[in-house]
Amino acid sequence: MNKFLLIPAILLSTSVLFAKDKPLVPGYTILNSGDTVKGFFTNTNWRINPSTIKFTSHLIENGDTITYSVDQLKGFGIKDFIFERKVVNVLQNTRNQHHLSNSDEEIYKNEELYLRSLIYGDINLYFLKEKDGKDHFFIERNKQIVELVYLVYKHNEHYPIQKPTVTKNYIVAVKKYQLQLKTILTGCSALSDKSFQIDFVESKIAKLINEYNACISSSGSTYSYKKEEWKVYPYINAGLNFANSSFQSTEPHWNSLVEAEFSTSTNFSASFGLKYVFPKLNNRLATYTDLGFNIYSFSAETDETSNLSPIPANYEYIIDYSQITLNYGMYFNLAKSKNTPFIKTGFSTIFGLNINTERNNLDFNNSTYLIEEPRKLQWGFNVGLGYSFSNWSILYQFEMATGISGYSNLKNKVRSNYVLLSYAFNNK
Repeated sequence: MNKFLLIPAILLSTSVLFAKDKPLVPGYTILNSGDTVKGFFTNTNWRINPSTIKFTSHLIENGDTITYSVDQLKGFGIKDFIFERKVVNVLQNTRNQHHLSNSDEEIYKNEELYLRSLIYGDINLYFLKEKDGKDHFFIERNKQIVELVYLVYKHNEHYPIQKPTVTKNYIVAVKKYQLQLKTILTGCSALSDKSFQIDFVESKIAKLINEYNACISSSGSTYSYKKEEWKVYPYINAGLNFANSSFQSTEPHWNSLVEAEFSTSTNFSASFGLKYVFPKLNNRLATYTDLGFNIYSFSAETDETSNLSPIPANYEYIIDYSQITLNYGMYFNLAKSKNTPFIKTGFSTIFGLNINTERNNLDFNNSTYLIEEPRKLQWGFNVGLGYSFSNWSILYQFEMATGISGYSNLKNKVRSNYVLLSYAFNNK
């Protein structure tokens, strides 16, 4: 079995062990008694409204984690979000285009849920995101709470005039929430000429509610939503690089070099860079740029014949060099949390340093250049698989580079397998 195939297997096995180590998020809980308890949460995905809360504090004996269900807390808060327990009628109609209903009938289910609070004021706005990604918005006024309705269904249109009868399917979006907002937000002259033809997104709905609260009350409203922005994380990588080098040519002059089997280069590798996480997308997509340093050392022994002597001579080929690499590409997390597998891919611009190539005649103890004009500027492509656990991550990466040959009739390929440990700063 190829030893390099073991590297991804070891990586995935190790990641399972680290996956148990969940980060703690500071916050507070509001008990049914009204008491507030500060502590830490172990939930990892706050984009989806949780149905249970895992919480620990110094008041809990031995610091053990306790799990709260919806009926056990009035609410809770973390750095960016506040959740309140509410009993609401939740629209059940799916918006998944593969499972749409053929009817525009609204189907509701009465549920007790943790809703994320967006706005406090004369009118309160709450938000619910389900596991399937469906968004719900709820408006509360005078302790009455209703859902803003956005309904999608499938409509079948029949054309009996045509023979045979033709049936066409249409997807219809019912934006009832626009009429609801126009009806609820009456009494504010500033909104009388306002267009309510807005999209079913948080920023648009929240802006309208804010304007209404500011219009009818001097205290206005409090908007608890924190706009998602680009996040930048500095990080460092360090580990080992296992590399192989090979040559290709159609010229007989290079036959011995093409046939040479170079030893695997095992050396240290390190880099420092910045990861740019896209807003939205639950922190799953990011670009990166880093500056790295690698060392390579290849050697091979081979027999050569020449025009001067048909007797094979024993030669040793040595290729030593270091390089600085500028890497850039994309990261994609496979889950919506900090503890997640991820994949990455990118390109490298490579600058060779201290390139030494030797062709040593072991029989006569003399030496010449193996490649007289090595290429210093190279290019590479890489793809990797890893696992992140809080600020740390472990990564296996494969890279193919164009190598040091500067001759048009001699191609050099360098294949590198990296095993790296990474630490991201400020990744909170």
